[in-house]
Amino acid sequence: NYGAESLIAYELGYRTQLTPKVSADIATFYHRYNRLRTFEPGSGFLSFTPTPHLEIPVVFDNKMQGHGYGVELSSTWSVTDSWKLTLGYSFLKIGLNLDRSSVDTLSKNSQGDSPQNQFHLRSYLDLPYHLNLDTALYYVDSVPNQSVPAYMRADIGLGWSPIKSLEVRIVGQNLFDQRHREFGSSFLTNPTKPERSVYGKILWRF
Repeated sequence: NYGAESLIAYELGYRTQLTPKVSADIATFYHRYNRLRTFEPGSGFLSFTPTPHLEIPVVFDNKMQGHGYGVELSSTWSVTDSWKLTLGYSFLKIGLNLDRSSVDTLSKNSQGDSPQNQFHLRSYLDLPYHLNLDTALYYVDSVPNQSVPAYMRADIGLGWSPIKSLEVRIVGQNLFDQRHREFGSSFLTNPTKPERSVYGKILWRF
């Protein structure tokens, strides 16, 4: 009797040009979730194959509701004709509740699977000789349910466009840390640790 989960989403945003060089955006949202998936243990029974043991089946059900709300802010500042800065921040809060008939002890913990605060600052700079330099700084809040601490990440990219249709770029990512965790482990997922990396790209438009 497992059914589809449902969502009712309310969103409101506003964009404005504060000055000829500065723009700003704000977006707020409230999401209401119903019939979320739960894992419900059934009645245990004794099985004798291949050896005597107790089996407790676990089935999917829809015995959880929840809500999420937050805000996203962003702003762009054209410092000069060749230099632009963008700033962004997001806040997210999630709450989950089980039906009284549910005996699931795992699903509600997923309300702590997302960082509550995130922040980024990006710079786009055009340089002489058809060069451009992009840099970015990110902050990600801790993920409580996954025991992942907050971290900062820095990326930098240098590009060269000798003609309009050709771009050559080299990018360095995660420059602050040799590696960091972004998510924990569970019986459904394996943890990953993105490493410091460098890659190159050649782009030809035609």
